[in-house]
Amino acid sequence: MSVISASNDHTRVGIFWDYENCAPPSGVPGYVVAEQIRKVAHNFGSVTVFRAYLELSTANITPKVINLRSELQSSGVSVGITTYLSERRLADCGAIADRLSSDLQPERCC
Repeated sequence: MSVISASNDHTRVGIFWDYENCAPPSGVPGYVVAEQIRKVAHNFGSVTVFRAYLELSTANITPKVINLRSELQSSGVSVGITTYLSERRLADCGAIADRLSSDLQPERCC
């Protein structure tokens, strides 16, 4: 991956993270992962959106998942809860919709 100079302060960066398809190493707290992702993204510009998509069902609600969600949210990450629908993940559709809507937002001043 190439890294762009940090002088791109006016470039807006959105992070849309599908946690299920790109999970961090086990045992690493959510806030550490969020900070590392944010640090890399800042090389490309100003992070204006940071959204993670977690699949939650009654089968995988554990204290570990609840802690992860809490750690991400306290790190400023917006957490979208998704599920499977007819063998198609709603995280994929949600990430696409969020990406498109973030492009339509007006540029922030100052």
